[in-house]
Amino acid sequence: MPGILLPDGNKATHSMFADDTKVIMNNTNELPIMLSILQRYESASGAKLNMSKSSLLAIGSLHAPTIPSSIPWVADGEPVTYLGGLIGNAFDTSMK
Repeated sequence: MPGILLPDGNKATHSMFADDTKVIMNNTNELPIMLSILQRYESASGAKLNMSKSSLLAIGSLHAPTIPSSIPWVADGEPVTYLGGLIGNAFDTSMK
């Protein structure tokens, strides 16, 4: 999977720390490939993806894609937490 091109010219394809993993895809066409890789990893390792802690987030779009997936899409305005930080689209960043 090609990932995304960063402003410094490097590519980002994933971020991993302990048991937290983010996979970075360039477009939704890569989703079936990523899911297939995860299924093969589960079969080979005996590990299991925790679907209740998994989500898909479209960055740079104001609407979640309508592509069906076994992993739910995060709605705009609803951030997800990764390594203690919030990421998402159109969520309220003000302190309450």
